Amino acid sequence: MRTFFRIRWFFLIVFVLCSGCHGEEKSSSPRRVVAYVAGSRMQGDTRIRAASLTHINYAFAEIRDGVPYLSDPEDRERLYYLTGLTSENPDLKVLLSVGGWNGSRYFSDVAFTDSSRRLFASRLAVLVSTYNLDGVDIDWEYPGQPGAGNVYRPSDKYTFSLLLEAIRIALDRMSFLSRDGQPYLLTVAAGADRKWLDHVIIRDVVQLTDYINLMTYDYHGDWERRTGHHTNLFNPSCEPNGNSVERSVKMFLEAGVPPSKLVVGGAFYGYWWKGVEPQDHGLCRESTGQRGEILYRLLVDSLMKLPGAETYWDRKAHAPWLWIKGERMFVTYDDPRSLRDKVRFVRKKGLGGIMFWEYGGDRNGELLHAIVDEMYR
Repeated sequence: MRTFFRIRWFFLIVFVLCSGCHGEEKSSSPRRVVAYVAGSRMQGDTRIRAASLTHINYAFAEIRDGVPYLSDPEDRERLYYLTGLTSENPDLKVLLSVGGWNGSRYFSDVAFTDSSRRLFASRLAVLVSTYNLDGVDIDWEYPGQPGAGNVYRPSDKYTFSLLLEAIRIALDRMSFLSRDGQPYLLTVAAGADRKWLDHVIIRDVVQLTDYINLMTYDYHGDWERRTGHHTNLFNPSCEPNGNSVERSVKMFLEAGVPPSKLVVGGAFYGYWWKGVEPQDHGLCRESTGQRGEILYRLLVDSLMKLPGAETYWDRKAHAPWLWIKGERMFVTYDDPRSLRDKVRFVRKKGLGGIMFWEYGGDRNGELLHAIVDEMYR
């Protein structure tokens, strides 16, 4: 605990000297449109609609030998392309996202000691400066919980805060060295459930970050036999006590997260099940067949064109689904209508904006257009 307070005091001194280091996010509009862009899905002809975005999170840097590492040889050129988009949108911020579902294995190790935290944070700040980025998004999935073979410890609840502090200090220091005091952003991607809140100290997360990207998707998916909406705004009749965007947001607000720091998630992908019981066109029913994940653009271009494919709208949940009768196939996803409803919810609640995973899943920009059109109408 002595180390904790020493770092906390140093952070406060840096904060005072910075005299408003984080003013960019406080003074700007809370209507953020944050795109996660997966490097692995960027092709040579990929075009990012920079004018429609406020932030880009480039995904993902991984952790190797205790430091953040860009493993793809093309990461360098992709990052230069993304930061070059400021010629189209001078206000665009580009952040490096670290971790993800398959990249969080060693977060617990780097957060465990003071020296490992400082090493990780300093190397991360150098990466940010080297590629002329605007900040960092920490996507640890998840502190104190098992994930895709991740190392995890009970102490993650406390060392997560210390890791964020170390990163904040390193970014603030780097801002003086390379940006004349212009602040860097620090954000996190948060699991949208009670478990995530129970395994972090949320007041520290709020204090140390500019905003929180709430992953309000994957409520259901291909790891389950039973079908259901995976990114529904409200609870459906078949799951009145289940998960929803509304419920997740309420939980985080009650935990003390300011509305302006909470960014709601949308999904540019869906999940499908085959061999589904046909009642209610497959919604909230058991399946016996194959299951999987699909990008929205592939869903529209392929599954929706199959014989017997019908789209349905859950008026209570504000969520669509696709039912393919002959295949007994159920598909859950976000579409332009559901995303517009999410944006209306964001505006009504005074939340900090909307983010989405992942940019490459869109089809001709129709999902992004729905978000932006509704956000600024």
